[in-house]
Amino acid sequence: MGRDVSRETFDSLVELDRLLNKWNTRINLIAPSTQDGSWRRHVLDSAQLWPLVHDATDIADLGSGGGFPGLVLGIFLKERRDGHIRLVESNRKKVAFLQTVIGTFGLPATNGS
Repeated sequence: MGRDVSRETFDSLVELDRLLNKWNTRINLIAPSTQDGSWRRHVLDSAQLWPLVHDATDIADLGSGGGFPGLVLGIFLKERRDGHIRLVESNRKKVAFLQTVIGTFGLPATNGS
């Protein structure tokens, strides 16, 4: 990922990818054509933003959709133990996914439309 991350952060990112692919079979979080490459296309692409925002304490992800880049940044924020990210999404099915991931990982994140 270009930077060393803790084992916990890496494991959380792997689990996020697993949850994404599980949920994507029921609701359209990401395009079916990108599902096979979701780790590279969504998780790693989102992780590339971390060096640009790592000093920020308040981040917003507008139109969060399937949670990228917001959920990945939330996982990084959790390791840092300060900061917060607000995920903004109006699709209720996608909001349910975002809330599930936020709760599963105890992310420093809120979701609202």
